[in-house]
Amino acid sequence: MTHHDHDRRECRSLFEQLSEYMDGELRESACSRFDEHFRDCPRCEQFVEQMRKAVRLVEGMPCPKLPDEVRRALLASAEALDDSANPS
Repeated sequence: MTHHDHDRRECRSLFEQLSEYMDGELRESACSRFDEHFRDCPRCEQFVEQMRKAVRLVEGMPCPKLPDEVRRALLASAEALDDSANPS
């Protein structure tokens, strides 16, 4: 089967679980379904490989330090939200 021979609904169906697949959170049977699909669908295989490259690039980037005043403002906002959600 080539990528022109299958129904695109199969591609969309698999991509609903793409994040879990890429994170290794699916059962082996579900991963096998992805792997089989990629053998038959070069477009999906290429897309997933591009996603993997993007993830590796982002993971390799340094995490910028949040300025202290921004961190304090975020913490104060979170505390205010928590207080308003849980009134005493």
